[in-house]
Amino acid sequence: MKIREKIKTICLENKEEESCGIISMDDTGNFFIKQLENVHVEKNKYFKISLSEWIKEKNKNKILAVFHSHTNTPENPSSFDIDYSEELCIPFIVYSIYTDKFFLHFPESYEPEKLAGRFYIEDIHECTCLIKDYFDKKLDLKISKWLKNYCIPKDAIEANELFKKVFQKNMQEVNKINEIKKHDVLIFKFSDNKKMHGGIYLGDEIFLHQKTNQISSRTFLDQRWKSKIYKIFRHKALV
Repeated sequence: MKIREKIKTICLENKEEESCGIISMDDTGNFFIKQLENVHVEKNKYFKISLSEWIKEKNKNKILAVFHSHTNTPENPSSFDIDYSEELCIPFIVYSIYTDKFFLHFPESYEPEKLAGRFYIEDIHECTCLIKDYFDKKLDLKISKWLKNYCIPKDAIEANELFKKVFQKNMQEVNKINEIKKHDVLIFKFSDNKKMHGGIYLGDEIFLHQKTNQISSRTFLDQRWKSKIYKIFRHKALV
């Protein structure tokens, strides 16, 4: 069962109170979705994980994200959610029973995972997240707010329109492949009915990317990959 499906199943078991839990991963890349007790006194409006339970789970595996439900409000994180996420330094996935939609929020306090060799995790470790984390770790450029919701639409056309909109709005397009430079964002398009893919050019014909169900890696930008390049973008601070 995929992450969103599992979270939805957990949250729908109790529609009157906010359900909550964690997504964690062991050293071999196995990830786990675990429901935890909501100890907040107003469970119909808020959620809270006990400190003892948090420490217990943190000592077992690496916690990648916290999830919780909204019972009768949209999926957008509340001010309480945002503050709590900042406090824990962990991304929050919100599922709204009211709208049947998801929202993935990354706090400012979040410290990105290593860039190469990270395991693919749906929503949390996607190609878009790797691009965001690269600019943060390598260039100290915060671009996390460019895309407010990191739960990318499942529909390929909708996802691709969002992809183009975000980069065209915030970056400068490079029109020729022979003008490509280190740190440029490469957008690959395989077909109209598949989601586009993104990576970061590292120079010397190498780019970094996170492929679905694979470990993030440095890959040779050979002719096959070059033929799939749809757009090249450069951060405005690097122009």
